[in-house]
Amino acid sequence: MTKQVQKLLRRTVSIAMLAVLLSACAVTRNERASGVAKDAQLGRGAEVVILPPDVELSSLLASGLQEVRADWTQAATGHVRTALLDALKARGATARIVEDFSALDDPDRAQQLKLLHEVVGYSVMMHGLGNGKLAHKDSFDWTLGEGARALDPKARYGLFVFIRDSYATEGRKAMLALAIVGVGVSMGQQIGFASLVDLDTGAIVWFNVLASARGDLRELDKARASIENLLTGAPL
Repeated sequence: MTKQVQKLLRRTVSIAMLAVLLSACAVTRNERASGVAKDAQLGRGAEVVILPPDVELSSLLASGLQEVRADWTQAATGHVRTALLDALKARGATARIVEDFSALDDPDRAQQLKLLHEVVGYSVMMHGLGNGKLAHKDSFDWTLGEGARALDPKARYGLFVFIRDSYATEGRKAMLALAIVGVGVSMGQQIGFASLVDLDTGAIVWFNVLASARGDLRELDKARASIENLLTGAPL
């Protein structure tokens, strides 16, 4: 499968999920791996390494196309890092964050795992949480593979975060008039997912997906609110 086809598939899946999930302002849905109790607090007393969050912000043009904004993305990435670290510390986890993959012993392998997490995350959304569940999976059983240990030699768990957010331009906002005649016009959307990974085995022990018609990662306080939603149900 080519990268273009993979990208189209991921975009199609996200749009399909949003059509269902965005009936409310913000919706989350999380699952834990088999054997992880509802009241489990895996992060208590264990070290959790927060991998560099995969964040991208775009402006939503009048045409409906998205234009990536590097300045927004840079600011939002910083806010997400701060919010994640503070949220995990508040939960009692011994957490630290990796600012950049180049700081790791095997940055190339780490980058591959980051891309793998995106692919697996979309697969979980489509086959693990949605209506297209795989016949051979009768439990929540997803993994990044044993190579996950390459991310960190000491930490017990790794936290992966993937977020895409968009905001309407003035031209797009002007199209609100179409909504009056029954044409749905999106003013931007926030979708993301997070995974807590057992670095010894690569197993995803918890996964949560967030979809929201609101939220603004460009501001720290609002980014904190989004991260709290994204960490819903985390065994930390």
